[in-house]
Parts: sequence; structure tokens; C-alpha cells
Amino acid sequence: MKFLFSIFVLFFSFSITMLAQKAVIVESTKSNWTDTGISLSNGDEFMINSYGFVSTRNWQLNDLKNWGGPGGSSFTSELADNSCLAPGLKNLALVGKIGKNGRPFNVGDNYSNRADQSGTLYLAYNDQLPSGHGDNFGYFVSFILLK
Repeated sequence: MKFLFSIFVLFFSFSITMLAQKAVIVESTKSNWTDTGISLSNGDEFMINSYGFVSTRNWQLNDLKNWGGPGGSSFTSELADNSCLAPGLKNLALVGKIGKNGRPFNVGDNYSNRADQSGTLYLAYNDQLPSGHGDNFGYFVSFILLK
């Protein structure tokens, strides 16, 4: 199953990379923010399209209710509590922020907006800190385009 998952993500990565300025992998096992290497200026218009799957319990990979995409998992619609990386945003979903001290925002599958400040774009999987990320499996590939 891990092999098929990797083939699926690589296929989409290859086919969409030609349209994106940059492709970034966001690992679900990483409990901090992923630096995309993209610097935004206040007012820059940008778009993020993300693909992939994450299981919140790596010992139960065959249980589909534990799987979710960048928009979150179907088994929870809760907002993240104070134990998570980005409290108040969608739990078990892809989130972003601009600048090291920027205000986090929901990214999900597709996100398009103007930067509300200048700084580096960061992405992350919104799960409990620090232990929540340790039992995850999978990753998202995010394609970032500056308009």
C-alpha cells in the first residue's frame, strides 16, 4: 500500500509541477512548520494546490476512517484545540502562515489569497504537539504558484 501511495503522489507531482512555481512536501510526522522557501511581499497574490493522504494512526493503515487529505479527515470536523500546532483552525488538515510569527490560516486542498504581510510561506499538518505527529503516516505535496 505504501508503494501505491508513493506512485500516486509522484504521478500528480510530475504532472502538476510544470504549472507550479514550487512543489513542497509536508510530512505528517513533522511537528513543526515546513519552510517552503517562497518569500511573499504584502499584497502578493498566491495559490496553493495540495494532494496526498495522511493516516493519523500508522498501526491501523487499513482503517479508512483514519485517513484524510489536505482538507482534513472525514471522521472529525472539529477545530484544533490548544494542544495543536494551529489552535482554532481545522484539526488534522493542512495549514499555513506567512512569517515565523504570522497568523496561521487553513489551506486545505486549494487556497488562493493575497499575502497580508511580508515573509516566508510556511505549511504544516495541524495535529497535537508534540506527540500527535509521532503516530502519523503519509504526506502532502503542495504546489505553490505566485500570480
